[in-house]
Amino acid sequence: MRESAIDSLLVQYAGIKTPNDIADMTGLAPEDVVRRTQEILDRVVLTNAQRRAKLIFQLDEITAEMSSRYKTAKDEDLARLGNTAAGAIGRILGELRALEKDARENELEQEQAMGRILASMVDKAMQRAIGELKARHPEIETDNLGKIVESHLVEIALEMDSE
Repeated sequence: MRESAIDSLLVQYAGIKTPNDIADMTGLAPEDVVRRTQEILDRVVLTNAQRRAKLIFQLDEITAEMSSRYKTAKDEDLARLGNTAAGAIGRILGELRALEKDARENELEQEQAMGRILASMVDKAMQRAIGELKARHPEIETDNLGKIVESHLVEIALEMDSE
């Protein structure tokens, strides 16, 4: 398999398949899968979904490493292994929390942008409708019409807030 094709698979399946599964698919050793995937993920800007996949991949890596060491560890080494795993898992959980915070902030920004877009659309539609009504019925006082539409918009906004 070509190197670029392998790299694509590594990124595609990071966090979805275990390093051992990816190794079977690519012909690489599991250690090489882990190393190359980390190198690729560390040098690119990731989306939130890719960041989440990277964290899952790292958690899988920690789990596999601790499982393999646990089987052959002496009793006095087991506590150190547990502490090492707990520390690594704590770092990953911190990253997951940061990821969720970023996602909430992005969601709020998107909601605000959509609100601005919607308000602009309503304003433009209202201005066009008033202009068309004025052209068809010159006797209509457009100032009063604008005030009526505004009062209805305020009423609707208050109703939506209470829902």
